[in-house]
Amino acid sequence: MNRRTPWLVLFAPVLVVGLLYLYPVTYAARASDGAIGQLSRAETAQTADGIIQHVIMAKRELPESGYVTWWSKTDFASIQDELDVIIFRAGNITVLAPEDKQWISEMHGIHADLEAIQEKLIKAYSTLW
Repeated sequence: MNRRTPWLVLFAPVLVVGLLYLYPVTYAARASDGAIGQLSRAETAQTADGIIQHVIMAKRELPESGYVTWWSKTDFASIQDELDVIIFRAGNITVLAPEDKQWISEMHGIHADLEAIQEKLIKAYSTLW
């Protein structure tokens, strides 16, 4: 046994704990980047069908439940529910003409809600690092 063995024994648990922390964090960050990208595309979509497509893709990228971090109050189940409501709202206006005031009003509301969800995810994920 040489003199470096005790350092290796002390450093190995720190390395393992660090890797156990970083793997889920980087996985969650990658998933959130994809979801935020899809939500951004949905926010700029000019049709209800475009919004629905991008929100469905964002929902697939995010976990179904759980918290973003153990210290965060943002949970994925509530975000998934908000996205379901947006899909429902967008589906309801597909029968309206784009010139209709109700269609315009609802599209503005949906775009604002999508922006709020993106900000919530960005704020929650910014605490990871």
